Amino acid sequence: MSVAVTMRTKAPHLSHFGDDLGTGRRLAPLLDSLVVDLERLIAVLAPAEVVGRADTTIHDLAYDARAARAGSLFFCVPGERADGHDFAPEAVRNGAVGLVVQRRLDLAVRQLVVADSRAAMAAAADEFFGRPTEELAVAGVTGTAGKTTTAFLLDAVLAAAGRRPGLLGTIETRVDGERRAATRTTAEAIDLQRLFREMLDAGDRSCAMVGGVTRWGRPPRRSRRR
Repeated sequence: MSVAVTMRTKAPHLSHFGDDLGTGRRLAPLLDSLVVDLERLIAVLAPAEVVGRADTTIHDLAYDARAARAGSLFFCVPGERADGHDFAPEAVRNGAVGLVVQRRLDLAVRQLVVADSRAAMAAAADEFFGRPTEELAVAGVTGTAGKTTTAFLLDAVLAAAGRRPGLLGTIETRVDGERRAATRTTAEAIDLQRLFREMLDAGDRSCAMVGGVTRWGRPPRRSRRR
């Protein structure tokens, strides 16, 4: 069994939405008003090539073409069964204004050419959602057996310590105490960072999480127990 915990001490990342008279208090939930300049994401990703003009704003991130909407940046991630590059035309039809690709595509849309689309997705999601794990203490549990039980125990420990935890598990997800059915066994970086941001906006200050810890795009401090 392995437990990875990240504890951030940096100041809250408020550049997306500002604060109330310098207090660091959020004026509104970030997820309701996310808009990020594409140039900002380019600076984070450092692509080998940028096709098309970069002066546009991004309103969402997507790796599933069906989930792309107006203003989305779509990540063409190759997989074992399908290649995200093949679904780029559908994403563009659904409103995507930019693509992150591993090879140039014959589409009249902005494209960021990178070596690894999945790695780029993790870095972009972290930036787009305001680097939530700089404020949210995340305890990730990996292993072959006992992960769910350990995550629920961690959730109880964090709650008893007054850390107001969220929960990401294979059975359910909890945000601000609200229970939701789990939809994916291993979430992608966009899913994780969106949920981390939602937890922060709802007032959670920690998270107990089953698996998937390597996909956030932020390496955790790891403590092994055998």
